[in-house]
Amino acid sequence: MIPDRETALSLLNAAHEKTPGPWRDHSIVTSQVAYRISSAIPDMDPDRCQMAGLLHDIGRIRGISGVRHTIDGYDYLMEQGDSDLARYCITHAFPGKRMIPHTRWDFLPGQLDFVCGYLNGIEYDLTDKILQIADFLSTAHGPMVLEVRLMESALRNSVNRKFLDFWRECLQLKTEIDQALGMSVYDLFDDLLIDWPNQG
Repeated sequence: MIPDRETALSLLNAAHEKTPGPWRDHSIVTSQVAYRISSAIPDMDPDRCQMAGLLHDIGRIRGISGVRHTIDGYDYLMEQGDSDLARYCITHAFPGKRMIPHTRWDFLPGQLDFVCGYLNGIEYDLTDKILQIADFLSTAHGPMVLEVRLMESALRNSVNRKFLDFWRECLQLKTEIDQALGMSVYDLFDDLLIDWPNQG
């Protein structure tokens, strides 16, 4: 089991050395956003949410990929002996547990079946959803309004018409997080970005 934030950050930095890119800073922002959200909800574990945010994209250690980074991260953290954090490598990318091929769908043979089976075998808890919304709000430069972040992601990535289905799931997720908080998640942040020039 990965014991603390410092260990998680060390793993993140080692992965970034192998596969450089803005994904490391995005992961750090995601961890900060997840910590802030979970700190505002009773009975959550902000430290664990922060660690999950740091490592949700750790699959990038195995190279540049699309959705395959989810299973790569899961496998890597299972090798580290942390099935809890490995879970979030998969769940962070699939709001509503829906397999929506909205971007580069580059699973290797057998991986899609594994991910589908994995998602069918669990129920999302609030930590899963906090990690999802934290990921969707976070750029490498700071948290961004969700609607703008989704447009930024669409412009930056190769997407298709399924992106609108994914967008609906993301907006529904924000509604659920707002309800858990008893306020808009945006109210937690005074540094929200509202445009996307030069964002990672």
